[in-house]
Amino acid sequence: MTTHPEVNLIYSEASGQTVGTMAALLQAGRGKMDNGKPLTEIVCSVDFDETEYKQVYDPNSSLKLSMGLPPKETARGRIDLIMDVASGKVPMTSQPAQEAFYKAYTVSFWTMPQTTPPRG
Repeated sequence: MTTHPEVNLIYSEASGQTVGTMAALLQAGRGKMDNGKPLTEIVCSVDFDETEYKQVYDPNSSLKLSMGLPPKETARGRIDLIMDVASGKVPMTSQPAQEAFYKAYTVSFWTMPQTTPPRG
């Protein structure tokens, strides 16, 4: 980003917000790439749903990165954490805060080849 300060980096927290972020950018004449080369910004997101899949691999969309959270593993991790807090294995609050990390995939237009998404 330091070599191209004219390009912004935007982080969109969740797929529902990313839909709105991309719509707003496009309405403002932004959110564009030229065959994978950023013209105005690069957008990164979290969740990686079907809408994001289409935009990440669209060479003219500025949404190019997402942290794909696998639903089953993410849900299991969150439920396990809730149960650990409820049973007293993990404190409800702590200083400094304890963090829990779960499986995630970095989805990138530039480094992850596009495949056909599974149906079903």
